[in-house]
Amino acid sequence: MKKFRSFWLLLLLVALVTVGCGNESGSSDAYGSTGTSNNATENENEFVTVYPYTFTDKFGNEVTIEEEPETIISFAPEITETVFALGVGDELVGRSSYCDYPAEAADVPDLGTLFEINVEAIIEKEPDLVFLSSMVSEDQYQSLLDSGLSLFCVDYDDKLVGTMDQIKLIGDVLNRVEEAKEINKKIQDAIDDMTAKQADREDVSMYFVVAAGEYTSTATGDTYMNDIIQTVGARNVAEEGTNWMYTVEQLVEDDPDVLICSNINDMKAKIESLKGYKDLRAVKEGSLYEVDENLFFRQGPRVVDAMYKLEAILFQAD
Repeated sequence: MKKFRSFWLLLLLVALVTVGCGNESGSSDAYGSTGTSNNATENENEFVTVYPYTFTDKFGNEVTIEEEPETIISFAPEITETVFALGVGDELVGRSSYCDYPAEAADVPDLGTLFEINVEAIIEKEPDLVFLSSMVSEDQYQSLLDSGLSLFCVDYDDKLVGTMDQIKLIGDVLNRVEEAKEINKKIQDAIDDMTAKQADREDVSMYFVVAAGEYTSTATGDTYMNDIIQTVGARNVAEEGTNWMYTVEQLVEDDPDVLICSNINDMKAKIESLKGYKDLRAVKEGSLYEVDENLFFRQGPRVVDAMYKLEAILFQAD
C-alpha cells in the first residue's frame, strides 16, 4: 500500500479499528460549552482564566492545570493552528511532524509523530502542558502521564460545534479566553451566514472522498464534516453511513451531483480510473473537485475557510 502523506487519513484508518471510544468530554451548546468547570471570570471587562483550572479529558479523567502554561508542546495539527490563532505560538517548544500551519510552525522543534512519540525528548523540553490528538491511544496517554507530564487530550470530533468546544477549552486552559471567543464568533458568523442562505439553495447532492481504492471512506452522518456539508446547504448522500465507512456500491447507487477529494496523492486521477467511481455522473461531467484536505480534516480556526470553499464549489459563490 502506498504510504499516506495525509496525517488525517493515517489517523482515520486507526480510528476505524478502534471504534467505540465515543465523546466522553461533556455535552455542548450553541456557543461551544465544554461541560467542564467554569474557571473563566470577568476582570475589568475582560474574561481571564482563574487557576487552578479543571477539565475532563477524553478518558474521563479530571485534569487540573495549576497555573497558566508558559511552555507547551502540540502533537495535533488542529491544536497547533489554534495555538497560533490565539496568539501564543511563541510558547510552543515542540510540535509533531504534521504541524505545518501556519508557516511559523516550521520554526518550532519537530518531535516526531503521534505514533512515534519520543517521551525522553518531550521531557527534556520541560513543557508545562502537552496537547495530544484525540486519536491517541489510552496506553500512549498513560505512558506520558506516568512520566509526570501534564496532558491535554479531549474528543469533540463528531460535531461542527465540537470545533468551537475545543477552541474554547484551549483558550480557557491557556488564559486566552477573549481570543478564543473572537475565533468562535467568526465560526458562528459563518454558520449563521450559511444557514441564512439555505432557503435559496438548489438541491445539490455530494460525496466527500476521504479514501478510495484499497480503503473506502467518506464523511458519514456521524462526523463533523457532515455538519459542514449540511450547514453549507448541500445533501450528503453518505449521511446514513456511520464511522466514516460507505461502500462503493452504495455510492454508485446514489450517483451524487458532486464529488470532493483531496488534492494530494493524485487522488483525483486515481478516482477517475477506479472501478465504480469512474462511471459516476459527477466524474464524467467534470464535477469532481480537489480541495486542500487540511481545511476539512483539521477541526480548527480554518473551518470557516472550509465552509466558504465548499460553498464556492457547490453553488459557484464568490
